[in-house]
Amino acid sequence: MEDANTKGQLENAARLDDEGVQRILISHIGAEVMRGAAASVALILPFIARRHFSASNEQMFILTASMPVMQFFTIYWHRIFQCVSARKYLTIIGITMAIPLLIMSQMTMLNPIIVLWLVAAFGGAGGGGAMTPVMASILRTCYPESLRGRAFGLVGAFRTGGVLVGGLSIGYWSEVDHTAYRYYLPIAAGLIVCALILYARIAPIRVRTGTLKEALSQWWKPITESLIVIRDDRNFRAYEAAYMLYGVGWMISMALLPLIGNDELKLTDKEYSLATIVAWQAMMILMLFPAGRISDRFGTVKMVSIAFLILTIYPLMLTWASSFETLIAATIVYSIGMVGVHLGWTLGPVYFAPNSEQAPRYLAVHATLVGVRGIVFQGFGVLLYTITGGSLIPLVIASFGFLAASIQMHRLGRRLARDERQSAAVQR
Repeated sequence: MEDANTKGQLENAARLDDEGVQRILISHIGAEVMRGAAASVALILPFIARRHFSASNEQMFILTASMPVMQFFTIYWHRIFQCVSARKYLTIIGITMAIPLLIMSQMTMLNPIIVLWLVAAFGGAGGGGAMTPVMASILRTCYPESLRGRAFGLVGAFRTGGVLVGGLSIGYWSEVDHTAYRYYLPIAAGLIVCALILYARIAPIRVRTGTLKEALSQWWKPITESLIVIRDDRNFRAYEAAYMLYGVGWMISMALLPLIGNDELKLTDKEYSLATIVAWQAMMILMLFPAGRISDRFGTVKMVSIAFLILTIYPLMLTWASSFETLIAATIVYSIGMVGVHLGWTLGPVYFAPNSEQAPRYLAVHATLVGVRGIVFQGFGVLLYTITGGSLIPLVIASFGFLAASIQMHRLGRRLARDERQSAAVQR
């Protein structure tokens, strides 16, 4: 086992010269462009379900909550990731994502589409989930720490470009043909398969710590291991507490967004796509790489604290939105805040992990907690919307969630800075 581990570390280290990093980055970018284009389905599917299939509030909740809730299972995907080779793991998740999308394209009723989408979301078709351990392993192993923020920012910018093109295409296509899903869902499945083939080429060599049978039978181990990580790492625990508070604001806002777009603003498919997906992704493309440089220079915690503070404005702007143009203005503010949150979502757990072997576990724990807050807070937002008959009260609560998250993250940043100063004083 030690020989295999040493061999894997040497092979991975050989990839960290300038040309090796460049080759990895090019493949990484290509994979994320395709995966982003496919993931745009998750962003527009709830709106299309409401507009073309007359989805109920309950069905809307299932569709909007599916992606974050399915991230609860990330710790189980990480367990499988530990026990099989990278190529076998990517094959498993590729089947889980692509086949349901292909079958969905042949459905004409909403309920079967919802069931199949839940399976695809379980595999990470909307982003995150099963791909999280792979992403953490690549980031921690294939990029030097001094370049990690910029590399991830660049990769994220191209992924965002894929989401933008995909969302814009689906919005326009659905506007002229509400059965367009018969065609763009198979295209999304094909893009996912191509992306995973590229990932198989750059995935780091690593040692497997068990068998697939053990991973499937010992269902309690991922939970106990996750609880141990949270219990033993005080700083990571505080980081997750801040993201949990942020989740109050984000989950409520995202659950209500398609309801506001359809019920209150009466937008078309094209208008909704432009005002939300396209405006958001265009701003992210412009800002991700500069934000990566900021993260490398000032630290992820400080950047995320400011991002949460900016996001407190977004739910309040949604309460003010009364047209296509005002929704775009709200989305621009949202994008400015989310660029820091997006980087911190992945870079934070990777930073707190004590070594490269632990990075996938830390990111898996983080993603699983997304599922926990998705189960709680998205349902809470839709429930308040249904009870009050409007979005004002849940959106005000969402704003307070973002504010509390910013305060929590700011306190963590101060503690980390204090600990760093004390450590430097001891070394002197």
